[in-house]
Amino acid sequence: MRYLFFLALTFCLFSCKKQDELNPVIRFIRTNGGENDSLRFFAGQENTIVIAASDKEGLSQMKIEISTLTGLQMEHIAPVSLEHVFLEVNQGSWDTLRIANLQGNDVERQFEFAIPSTIHGKWNLKVTVIDKSGNITEEERDIFMVNDKNPKFDLTSIVPVFEENGRIQMVAGDTVKLTGQWLDLALLDLVRAEILNETDVFWSQEFSAINASSFDLNQLVSPPILSSGKYLYVISARNSVGLENKVQAELIVE
Repeated sequence: MRYLFFLALTFCLFSCKKQDELNPVIRFIRTNGGENDSLRFFAGQENTIVIAASDKEGLSQMKIEISTLTGLQMEHIAPVSLEHVFLEVNQGSWDTLRIANLQGNDVERQFEFAIPSTIHGKWNLKVTVIDKSGNITEEERDIFMVNDKNPKFDLTSIVPVFEENGRIQMVAGDTVKLTGQWLDLALLDLVRAEILNETDVFWSQEFSAINASSFDLNQLVSPPILSSGKYLYVISARNSVGLENKVQAELIVE
C-alpha cells in the first residue's frame, strides 16, 4: 500500500510539473558598440557582434546567420536642398554562420568577424536563441556593410527632377541631364552611365583610363527617350584596385 502511495506521488510530481513554454529573450544586439535597428559593419576590418539573451529555465544555444541581399538595398541621398534620391546597388557577396552552445540564465556572447574589403550595402542578420526546453526566439535586423574605400557618387543636379516617390517622371521625347561627381580614395579607373529598358541597353557612355581621384559628370545628356515605359538610369564607377559602386534611379516615360 505504501509503495502504491509513493508511486502515485511520484507520478503526480512529474505530471503536475509545469512545462516551460516561455521563449528566451534577446535583450540586445550590438555591433561595434552600436545598438539600434540598423547595425553597421565596416568592410576590410575586424568587427564584433555582442548579443545578450536570458531565459528563466536556462539557455542552450545561440546562432548567428549573416546573408547577402542582392539588388537595390541602400539609399544614397544627395544634398538635402536638392531632394534627389538614388539607390545604391549591393556590391559583393559574403555569408557566414556561427553557432555557440550556452549555459546559464543570462548570457552575453561576443562574436568576431573579418569582413571582406570588397563588399558594400545592406545584409540580413538573423539571430536565433534556443533554451533548454527547445523554445526558440528569432530576430532579424538590417546590417549595413560600410565601405569607405569604394567610389562615392555626389549628385549635383538632374533634370527632370525626382518626384516624391523617388522616381523621375518624363514625357516621351525628353532627355536626362545630369551633373555629378565620382570621388575615390584611390584612383578612378572607369566611369559608366547608361539607361536600360526592360530588355536592353537604350544608351550608355563610358569614360576609361581616368587615373584621378575625382571625375566630373558635367551636364551629361542622354538621347531623347521616345518610347513610353519604365527605364533605369544607372551610374557606376570602378577604381584602380577593382572596387566598384553603382547607383540607379527609375525613369517613368509617358
